[in-house]
Amino acid sequence: MGNISEQIVTDRFAHTNESPTIQCDSKDEYCGGTFKGIERKLDYITNLGVNAILISPFVLNTNSTDGDGYHGYWPQDIYTIDPNFGTEQDLIDLVSACHVHKIWVMADLVIHHMGYLDGCPESSKCDDPDEEAFSKFTPFNKSEHYDEVDKWSRNLPKLNHTNRFVRTTLVSWTQTLVPQYGFDGIRFSDIDDIPKDLLSELNNATGVFTIGQASTGISEAVLASYQSVLDSVFDDDMYSALDAFFNQSAHSNGYHLLPDKLSLRWGLYEDSSVLGGYIDNGTVGRFLGNNHDFTKLRNALAYLLMADWIPFIYYGTEQGPEFTGDTTNHESLWPYYVEERYLYKFISTILKHRRNLFDAEVSKNQDAEQVECTCDIDFYSFARKMTFVAIYAGGYSASTQGYLIRNHPFEKGTVLTNIFDQTDRVTVQKNGTFYVIIDKGEPKIYSRGFKLSQTIFLVLAMSLTICQLFNGF
Repeated sequence: MGNISEQIVTDRFAHTNESPTIQCDSKDEYCGGTFKGIERKLDYITNLGVNAILISPFVLNTNSTDGDGYHGYWPQDIYTIDPNFGTEQDLIDLVSACHVHKIWVMADLVIHHMGYLDGCPESSKCDDPDEEAFSKFTPFNKSEHYDEVDKWSRNLPKLNHTNRFVRTTLVSWTQTLVPQYGFDGIRFSDIDDIPKDLLSELNNATGVFTIGQASTGISEAVLASYQSVLDSVFDDDMYSALDAFFNQSAHSNGYHLLPDKLSLRWGLYEDSSVLGGYIDNGTVGRFLGNNHDFTKLRNALAYLLMADWIPFIYYGTEQGPEFTGDTTNHESLWPYYVEERYLYKFISTILKHRRNLFDAEVSKNQDAEQVECTCDIDFYSFARKMTFVAIYAGGYSASTQGYLIRNHPFEKGTVLTNIFDQTDRVTVQKNGTFYVIIDKGEPKIYSRGFKLSQTIFLVLAMSLTICQLFNGF
Protein backbone atom coordinates (compact mmCIF):
# COMPACT_ATOMS: atom_id res chain seq x y z
CA MET A 1 0.00 0.00 0.00
CA GLY A 2 1.20 3.50 -0.79
CA ASN A 3 -0.97 5.27 1.79
CA ILE A 4 0.58 6.94 4.82
CA SER A 5 -1.75 8.50 7.39
CA GLU A 6 -1.33 11.01 10.19
CA GLN A 7 -3.66 10.64 13.17
CA ILE A 8 -4.84 14.10 14.22
CA VAL A 9 -6.60 15.34 17.35
CA THR A 10 -8.45 18.29 15.82
CA ASP A 11 -8.54 20.36 19.00
CA ARG A 12 -4.75 20.14 19.34
CA PHE A 13 -3.54 20.59 15.75
CA ALA A 14 -4.00 24.24 14.71
CA HIS A 15 -6.17 27.32 15.29
CA THR A 16 -8.28 28.88 12.55
CA ASN A 17 -5.99 31.89 12.52
CA GLU A 18 -2.42 32.16 13.78
CA SER A 19 -1.97 29.68 16.62
CA PRO A 20 -0.68 30.71 20.07
CA THR A 21 3.05 30.78 20.74
CA ILE A 22 2.62 28.71 23.90
CA GLN A 23 1.87 25.00 23.76
CA CYS A 24 -1.40 23.78 25.28
CA ASP A 25 -0.99 20.53 27.19
CA SER A 26 -4.29 20.50 29.08
CA LYS A 27 -5.88 17.09 29.34
CA ASP A 28 -9.16 18.55 30.58
CA GLU A 29 -10.18 21.47 28.38
CA TYR A 30 -10.58 22.54 24.77
CA CYS A 31 -7.45 24.23 23.40
CA GLY A 32 -8.93 25.83 20.28
CA GLY A 33 -7.93 23.63 17.32
CA THR A 34 -10.37 23.69 14.38
CA PHE A 35 -11.12 22.22 10.96
CA LYS A 36 -9.96 25.50 9.42
CA GLY A 37 -6.75 25.15 11.40
CA ILE A 38 -6.04 21.75 9.83
CA GLU A 39 -6.84 23.20 6.41
CA ARG A 40 -4.39 26.02 7.05
CA LYS A 41 -1.61 23.48 7.73
CA LEU A 42 -2.12 21.13 4.78
CA ASP A 43 1.24 22.11 3.27
CA TYR A 44 2.89 21.07 6.55
CA ILE A 45 1.18 17.68 6.21
CA THR A 46 2.02 17.13 2.54
CA ASN A 47 5.63 18.28 2.97
CA LEU A 48 5.98 15.60 5.63
CA GLY A 49 5.01 13.07 2.95
CA VAL A 50 1.62 12.08 4.35
CA ASN A 51 -1.24 11.44 1.92
CA ALA A 52 -4.04 10.62 4.36
CA ILE A 53 -5.27 11.95 7.70
CA LEU A 54 -7.42 10.37 10.39
CA ILE A 55 -9.25 13.15 12.23
CA SER A 56 -10.61 12.69 15.74
CA PRO A 57 -14.39 12.28 16.26
CA PHE A 58 -16.17 15.51 15.35
CA VAL A 59 -19.68 15.27 16.81
CA LEU A 60 -20.99 17.23 19.79
CA ASN A 61 -19.59 15.79 23.01
CA THR A 62 -20.60 15.85 26.65
CA ASN A 63 -18.50 17.38 29.39
CA SER A 64 -18.04 16.02 32.90
CA THR A 65 -16.78 17.43 36.17
CA ASP A 66 -13.43 15.92 35.18
CA GLY A 67 -13.11 17.81 31.90
CA ASP A 68 -14.31 18.49 28.38
CA GLY A 69 -14.80 16.00 25.55
CA TYR A 70 -12.36 17.83 23.27
CA HIS A 71 -11.00 14.49 21.98
CA GLY A 72 -14.40 13.47 20.61
CA TYR A 73 -14.92 10.14 22.37
CA TRP A 74 -17.82 11.26 24.60
CA PRO A 75 -20.64 11.73 22.03
CA GLN A 76 -23.82 13.52 23.04
CA ASP A 77 -25.47 14.25 19.67
CA ILE A 78 -24.25 12.29 16.64
CA TYR A 79 -26.04 14.63 14.22
CA THR A 80 -24.41 17.86 15.41
CA ILE A 81 -20.87 19.04 14.66
CA ASP A 82 -18.96 20.16 17.75
CA PRO A 83 -19.02 23.97 17.37
CA ASN A 84 -15.57 24.18 19.00
CA PHE A 85 -14.17 22.69 15.78
CA GLY A 86 -16.25 24.74 13.36
CA THR A 87 -19.34 24.23 11.22
CA GLU A 88 -20.56 21.51 8.87
CA GLN A 89 -19.40 23.66 5.98
CA ASP A 90 -15.96 23.99 7.59
CA LEU A 91 -15.67 20.20 7.68
CA ILE A 92 -16.84 19.91 4.07
CA ASP A 93 -14.31 22.57 3.07
CA LEU A 94 -11.52 20.73 4.92
CA VAL A 95 -12.21 17.48 3.09
CA SER A 96 -12.40 19.30 -0.25
CA ALA A 97 -9.11 21.10 0.41
CA CYS A 98 -7.50 17.81 1.37
CA HIS A 99 -8.60 16.29 -1.92
CA VAL A 100 -7.03 19.19 -3.80
CA HIS A 101 -3.80 18.34 -1.96
CA LYS A 102 -4.34 14.63 -2.84
CA ILE A 103 -4.89 13.74 0.81
CA TRP A 104 -7.45 11.14 1.87
CA VAL A 105 -9.57 11.97 4.92
CA MET A 106 -10.69 9.28 7.35
CA ALA A 107 -13.41 9.92 9.94
CA ASP A 108 -13.21 8.41 13.43
CA LEU A 109 -16.69 7.24 14.49
CA VAL A 110 -17.73 6.27 18.03
CA ILE A 111 -20.50 3.67 17.78
CA HIS A 112 -19.78 1.74 20.97
CA HIS A 113 -21.01 4.15 23.67
CA MET A 114 -22.23 7.68 24.35
CA GLY A 115 -20.78 10.37 26.61
CA TYR A 116 -20.94 10.94 30.34
CA LEU A 117 -24.29 11.23 32.04
CA ASP A 118 -24.92 14.18 34.33
CA GLY A 119 -23.50 13.39 37.73
CA CYS A 120 -21.38 10.54 36.37
CA PRO A 121 -17.80 11.86 36.09
CA GLU A 122 -14.92 9.92 34.61
CA SER A 123 -13.29 9.31 38.00
CA SER A 124 -16.16 7.67 39.87
CA LYS A 125 -18.61 4.83 39.42
CA CYS A 126 -22.14 5.67 38.28
CA ASP A 127 -25.24 4.37 39.97
CA ASP A 128 -27.95 3.03 37.69
CA PRO A 129 -29.56 6.13 36.16
CA ASP A 130 -33.27 6.64 35.65
CA GLU A 131 -34.95 7.13 32.26
CA GLU A 132 -34.60 10.89 32.43
CA ALA A 133 -30.80 10.63 32.59
CA PHE A 134 -30.61 9.55 28.94
CA SER A 135 -32.80 12.35 27.59
CA LYS A 136 -29.85 14.63 26.76
CA PHE A 137 -28.51 12.18 24.16
CA THR A 138 -29.46 12.37 20.49
CA PRO A 139 -30.80 10.12 19.09
CA PHE A 140 -30.30 7.44 21.76
CA ASN A 141 -32.40 9.04 24.50
CA LYS A 142 -34.06 6.01 26.13
CA SER A 143 -32.71 3.46 28.60
CA GLU A 144 -33.67 0.64 26.20
CA HIS A 145 -31.02 1.96 23.81
CA TYR A 146 -28.33 0.88 26.26
CA ASP A 147 -26.98 -2.53 27.19
CA GLU A 148 -28.78 -3.93 30.22
CA VAL A 149 -26.22 -6.64 30.97
CA ASP A 150 -22.96 -4.79 30.33
CA LYS A 151 -24.18 -1.21 30.76
CA TRP A 152 -20.95 0.67 31.42
CA SER A 153 -17.70 1.08 29.56
CA ARG A 154 -15.25 3.31 31.45
CA ASN A 155 -18.34 4.82 33.16
CA LEU A 156 -19.74 5.61 29.70
CA PRO A 157 -23.18 4.20 28.81
CA LYS A 158 -22.71 1.36 26.35
CA LEU A 159 -25.14 1.15 23.43
CA ASN A 160 -27.37 -1.90 23.02
CA HIS A 161 -26.30 -3.13 19.60
CA THR A 162 -29.08 -5.71 19.51
CA ASN A 163 -31.73 -2.99 19.74
CA ARG A 164 -33.33 -2.49 16.33
CA PHE A 165 -33.49 1.30 16.59
CA VAL A 166 -29.84 1.54 17.62
CA ARG A 167 -28.69 -0.70 14.78
CA THR A 168 -30.71 0.91 12.01
CA THR A 169 -29.83 4.42 13.23
CA LEU A 170 -26.10 3.70 13.32
CA VAL A 171 -26.21 2.19 9.82
CA SER A 172 -28.25 5.03 8.29
CA TRP A 173 -26.10 7.69 10.01
CA THR A 174 -22.87 6.10 8.83
CA GLN A 175 -24.26 5.75 5.32
CA THR A 176 -25.01 9.50 5.05
CA LEU A 177 -21.59 10.70 6.25
CA VAL A 178 -19.59 9.80 3.15
CA PRO A 179 -21.76 11.65 0.60
CA GLN A 180 -22.37 14.51 3.04
CA TYR A 181 -18.73 15.25 3.82
CA GLY A 182 -16.75 13.33 1.20
CA PHE A 183 -14.82 11.06 3.57
CA ASP A 184 -12.51 8.47 2.01
CA GLY A 185 -12.39 6.10 4.95
CA ILE A 186 -13.91 5.29 8.34
CA ARG A 187 -12.34 4.09 11.61
CA PHE A 188 -14.44 2.23 14.17
CA SER A 189 -13.16 1.80 17.73
CA ASP A 190 -13.93 -0.94 20.30
CA ILE A 191 -14.75 -3.43 17.54
CA ASP A 192 -14.22 -6.44 19.81
CA ASP A 193 -17.32 -5.33 21.76
CA ILE A 194 -19.56 -4.77 18.72
CA PRO A 195 -21.43 -7.60 16.92
CA LYS A 196 -19.74 -8.65 13.71
CA ASP A 197 -22.98 -8.63 11.75
CA LEU A 198 -23.49 -4.96 12.65
CA LEU A 199 -19.91 -4.12 11.64
CA SER A 200 -20.54 -5.88 8.33
CA GLU A 201 -23.67 -3.77 7.76
CA LEU A 202 -21.72 -0.62 8.58
CA ASN A 203 -18.92 -1.63 6.24
CA ASN A 204 -21.35 -2.19 3.38
CA ALA A 205 -23.14 1.09 4.15
CA THR A 206 -20.06 3.30 3.89
CA GLY A 207 -18.78 2.23 0.48
CA VAL A 208 -15.28 3.38 1.49
CA PHE A 209 -12.25 1.86 3.23
CA THR A 210 -13.03 0.80 6.81
CA ILE A 211 -10.63 -0.05 9.62
CA GLY A 212 -11.34 -1.12 13.19
CA GLN A 213 -9.42 -1.04 16.45
CA ALA A 214 -9.96 -3.34 19.39
CA SER A 215 -10.42 -1.98 22.89
CA THR A 216 -8.69 -4.81 24.75
CA GLY A 217 -5.73 -7.13 24.31
CA ILE A 218 -7.57 -9.85 22.42
CA SER A 219 -5.69 -12.63 20.66
CA GLU A 220 -4.31 -12.06 17.17
CA ALA A 221 -6.53 -14.84 15.81
CA VAL A 222 -9.68 -13.14 17.12
CA LEU A 223 -8.52 -9.74 15.90
CA ALA A 224 -7.75 -11.17 12.46
CA SER A 225 -11.28 -12.54 12.20
CA TYR A 226 -12.61 -8.97 12.00
CA GLN A 227 -11.01 -8.55 8.58
CA SER A 228 -13.85 -10.68 7.28
CA VAL A 229 -16.37 -7.94 8.17
CA LEU A 230 -14.24 -4.78 7.83
CA ASP A 231 -11.59 -3.97 5.26
CA SER A 232 -8.88 -3.92 7.89
CA VAL A 233 -7.90 -3.61 11.55
CA PHE A 234 -5.12 -1.96 13.50
CA ASP A 235 -2.37 -4.49 14.23
CA ASP A 236 -2.32 -4.11 18.02
CA ASP A 237 -0.25 -7.27 18.51
CA MET A 238 2.50 -5.96 16.24
CA TYR A 239 2.55 -2.74 18.27
CA SER A 240 3.07 -4.85 21.41
CA ALA A 241 5.88 -6.78 19.71
CA LEU A 242 7.66 -3.58 18.65
CA ASP A 243 7.20 -2.10 22.13
CA ALA A 244 8.78 -5.22 23.66
CA PHE A 245 11.61 -5.22 21.11
CA PHE A 246 12.65 -1.66 21.92
CA ASN A 247 12.28 -2.10 25.68
CA GLN A 248 13.88 -5.52 26.11
CA SER A 249 16.80 -6.23 28.39
CA ALA A 250 20.11 -7.19 26.77
CA HIS A 251 19.68 -10.90 27.46
CA SER A 252 15.94 -11.30 27.01
CA ASN A 253 14.24 -13.25 24.28
CA GLY A 254 12.09 -10.27 23.31
CA TYR A 255 13.63 -10.17 19.84
CA HIS A 256 11.81 -13.39 18.98
CA LEU A 257 8.55 -11.47 19.13
CA LEU A 258 9.09 -9.67 15.83
CA PRO A 259 9.71 -12.71 13.60
CA ASP A 260 7.18 -14.77 15.54
CA LYS A 261 4.44 -12.13 15.26
CA LEU A 262 5.14 -11.55 11.57
CA SER A 263 5.00 -15.27 10.86
CA LEU A 264 1.70 -15.49 12.74
CA ARG A 265 0.08 -12.46 11.09
CA TRP A 266 0.93 -13.64 7.57
CA GLY A 267 -0.93 -16.86 8.30
CA LEU A 268 -3.97 -15.23 9.90
CA TYR A 269 -4.92 -12.13 7.93
CA GLU A 270 -6.61 -12.10 4.55
CA ASP A 271 -4.50 -9.10 3.54
CA SER A 272 -1.71 -7.93 5.86
CA SER A 273 -0.77 -5.04 3.55
CA VAL A 274 -3.83 -3.00 4.64
CA LEU A 275 -3.37 -3.46 8.38
CA GLY A 276 -3.00 -0.27 10.39
CA GLY A 277 0.46 0.11 11.90
CA TYR A 278 1.48 2.44 14.72
CA ILE A 279 4.15 2.95 17.37
CA ASP A 280 2.13 5.35 19.51
CA ASN A 281 -1.25 7.04 19.76
CA GLY A 282 -3.54 8.70 22.28
CA THR A 283 -4.44 5.39 23.90
CA VAL A 284 -1.09 3.63 24.39
CA GLY A 285 0.91 6.81 24.94
CA ARG A 286 3.74 8.40 23.01
CA PHE A 287 6.82 6.36 22.15
CA LEU A 288 9.04 8.96 23.80
CA GLY A 289 6.84 8.88 26.88
CA ASN A 290 7.54 5.19 27.31
CA ASN A 291 11.18 5.37 26.22
CA HIS A 292 13.18 8.64 26.21
CA ASP A 293 15.61 7.56 23.50
CA PHE A 294 15.41 9.39 20.18
CA THR A 295 17.64 6.83 18.47
CA LYS A 296 15.16 4.09 19.37
CA LEU A 297 12.38 6.33 18.08
CA ARG A 298 14.13 6.68 14.71
CA ASN A 299 14.50 2.91 14.52
CA ALA A 300 10.83 2.41 15.38
CA LEU A 301 9.87 4.96 12.72
CA ALA A 302 12.05 3.22 10.13
CA TYR A 303 10.10 0.02 10.74
CA LEU A 304 6.72 1.75 10.91
CA LEU A 305 7.18 3.67 7.67
CA MET A 306 8.67 0.89 5.53
CA ALA A 307 6.88 -2.24 6.77
CA ASP A 308 4.08 -4.08 4.97
CA TRP A 309 1.05 -2.21 6.35
CA ILE A 310 -0.49 1.27 6.34
CA PRO A 311 1.60 3.46 8.67
CA PHE A 312 -0.25 5.82 11.03
CA ILE A 313 1.91 8.61 12.47
CA TYR A 314 0.60 10.21 15.65
CA TYR A 315 0.60 13.98 15.20
CA GLY A 316 3.60 15.71 16.81
CA THR A 317 5.92 12.71 16.62
CA GLU A 318 7.72 14.48 13.76
CA GLN A 319 8.67 17.34 16.12
CA GLY A 320 10.36 15.19 18.76
CA PRO A 321 11.47 16.87 22.00
CA GLU A 322 8.22 18.66 22.84
CA PHE A 323 6.19 15.47 22.39
CA THR A 324 7.59 13.06 24.96
CA GLY A 325 4.28 12.30 26.65
CA ASP A 326 5.45 13.55 30.04
CA THR A 327 2.17 15.32 30.79
CA THR A 328 -0.43 14.08 28.32
CA ASN A 329 -0.67 12.37 24.94
CA HIS A 330 -2.67 15.30 23.57
CA GLU A 331 -0.21 18.18 23.55
CA SER A 332 -0.97 20.89 21.00
CA LEU A 333 1.11 20.90 17.84
CA TRP A 334 1.48 24.68 18.07
CA PRO A 335 3.88 26.40 18.16
CA TYR A 336 6.02 23.54 16.75
CA TYR A 337 5.47 23.54 12.99
CA VAL A 338 9.21 23.33 12.30
CA GLU A 339 9.91 21.57 9.02
CA GLU A 340 13.67 21.92 9.57
CA ARG A 341 13.64 19.61 12.59
CA TYR A 342 15.67 16.47 11.98
CA LEU A 343 12.82 14.09 12.85
CA TYR A 344 10.53 15.89 10.39
CA LYS A 345 13.19 15.56 7.66
CA PHE A 346 13.95 11.98 8.69
CA ILE A 347 10.28 11.01 8.27
CA SER A 348 9.81 12.98 5.05
CA THR A 349 12.89 11.35 3.49
CA ILE A 350 11.58 7.86 4.25
CA LEU A 351 8.09 8.70 3.06
CA LYS A 352 9.38 10.25 -0.15
CA HIS A 353 11.30 7.04 -0.79
CA ARG A 354 8.29 4.88 0.04
CA ARG A 355 5.98 6.91 -2.18
CA ASN A 356 8.46 6.81 -5.06
CA LEU A 357 8.65 3.02 -4.81
CA PHE A 358 4.91 2.55 -4.87
CA ASP A 359 4.23 5.25 -7.45
CA ALA A 360 6.92 4.09 -9.88
CA GLU A 361 5.35 2.26 -12.81
CA VAL A 362 8.22 -0.20 -13.04
CA SER A 363 7.86 -1.29 -9.44
CA LYS A 364 4.11 -1.72 -9.15
CA ASN A 365 3.24 -5.13 -7.67
CA GLN A 366 6.95 -5.93 -7.58
CA ASP A 367 8.41 -7.47 -4.37
CA ALA A 368 5.87 -5.59 -2.24
CA GLU A 369 5.79 -8.33 0.38
CA GLN A 370 7.98 -8.01 3.45
CA VAL A 371 10.85 -10.52 3.31
CA GLU A 372 12.46 -11.22 6.66
CA CYS A 373 16.25 -11.14 6.47
CA THR A 374 18.58 -11.41 9.49
CA CYS A 375 17.55 -11.01 13.13
CA ASP A 376 19.47 -11.12 16.40
CA ILE A 377 18.86 -10.22 20.04
CA ASP A 378 18.52 -6.50 19.32
CA PHE A 379 18.72 -6.42 15.51
CA TYR A 380 16.01 -6.99 12.93
CA SER A 381 16.08 -6.55 9.15
CA PHE A 382 13.73 -7.02 6.23
CA ALA A 383 13.48 -6.24 2.52
CA ARG A 384 10.63 -5.05 0.31
CA LYS A 385 10.17 -2.94 -2.79
CA MET A 386 13.87 -2.86 -3.74
CA THR A 387 14.74 -1.68 -0.21
CA PHE A 388 16.60 -3.21 2.75
CA VAL A 389 15.72 -1.98 6.26
CA ALA A 390 17.77 -2.66 9.39
CA ILE A 391 16.60 -1.60 12.86
CA TYR A 392 18.42 -1.83 16.17
CA ALA A 393 17.01 -1.82 19.71
CA GLY A 394 20.15 -0.85 21.60
CA GLY A 395 19.66 2.91 21.52
CA TYR A 396 22.19 5.73 21.26
CA SER A 397 24.60 4.36 23.91
CA ALA A 398 25.22 1.16 21.93
CA SER A 399 28.63 0.43 20.48
CA THR A 400 29.22 -0.09 16.74
CA GLN A 401 27.83 -3.42 15.59
CA GLY A 402 28.27 -5.34 12.34
CA TYR A 403 25.88 -7.92 10.89
CA LEU A 404 26.34 -10.38 8.03
CA ILE A 405 23.15 -10.52 5.96
CA ARG A 406 22.57 -13.88 4.32
CA ASN A 407 18.83 -14.21 3.76
CA HIS A 408 17.67 -11.52 1.32
CA PRO A 409 16.15 -11.16 -2.20
CA PHE A 410 18.99 -9.20 -3.85
CA GLU A 411 21.14 -10.60 -6.65
CA LYS A 412 24.91 -10.91 -6.44
CA GLY A 413 26.64 -7.70 -7.38
CA THR A 414 23.68 -5.52 -6.36
CA VAL A 415 24.67 -2.17 -4.88
CA LEU A 416 22.55 -0.85 -2.00
CA THR A 417 22.71 2.85 -1.14
CA ASN A 418 21.70 4.47 2.15
CA ILE A 419 18.79 6.82 1.46
CA PHE A 420 20.13 9.26 4.08
CA ASP A 421 23.74 9.25 2.87
CA GLN A 422 24.66 8.38 -0.73
CA THR A 423 28.30 7.71 0.28
CA ASP A 424 27.15 4.79 2.48
CA ARG A 425 26.90 1.79 0.13
CA VAL A 426 27.04 -1.97 0.50
CA THR A 427 27.43 -4.60 -2.22
CA VAL A 428 26.07 -8.14 -2.35
CA GLN A 429 29.15 -10.39 -2.65
CA LYS A 430 29.70 -13.43 -4.85
CA ASN A 431 28.71 -15.73 -1.98
CA GLY A 432 25.36 -13.90 -1.73
CA THR A 433 26.04 -12.01 1.51
CA PHE A 434 26.61 -8.40 2.45
CA TYR A 435 27.70 -6.67 5.63
CA VAL A 436 25.79 -3.91 7.46
CA ILE A 437 27.35 -1.72 10.15
CA ILE A 438 25.09 -0.15 12.78
CA ASP A 439 26.84 2.90 14.23
CA LYS A 440 25.56 4.45 17.48
CA GLY A 441 22.36 2.47 17.14
CA GLU A 442 21.07 4.32 14.05
CA PRO A 443 18.72 2.51 11.59
CA LYS A 444 19.79 1.83 8.03
CA ILE A 445 17.57 1.99 4.95
CA TYR A 446 19.32 0.92 1.75
CA SER A 447 17.82 1.04 -1.72
CA ARG A 448 18.78 -1.21 -4.61
CA GLY A 449 20.74 0.31 -7.50
CA PHE A 450 22.25 -1.11 -10.67
CA LYS A 451 25.16 -3.52 -10.95
CA LEU A 452 28.67 -2.59 -9.82
CA SER A 453 29.73 -1.25 -13.21
CA GLN A 454 26.77 1.08 -13.49
CA THR A 455 25.64 4.28 -11.81
CA ILE A 456 23.75 4.22 -8.53
CA PHE A 457 20.16 5.18 -9.33
CA LEU A 458 19.16 6.75 -6.04
CA VAL A 459 20.62 10.01 -4.75
CA LEU A 460 18.97 11.49 -1.67
CA ALA A 461 21.21 14.10 -0.04
CA MET A 462 20.77 14.04 3.71
CA SER A 463 24.17 13.29 5.11
CA LEU A 464 24.53 14.23 8.79
CA THR A 465 27.07 13.53 11.49
CA ILE A 466 26.14 11.34 14.41
CA CYS A 467 26.21 14.44 16.60
CA GLN A 468 23.66 16.14 14.37
CA LEU A 469 21.64 12.97 14.22
CA PHE A 470 21.31 12.83 17.98
CA ASN A 471 21.04 16.48 18.89
CA GLY A 472 19.44 18.14 15.88
CA PHE A 473 16.19 16.15 15.66
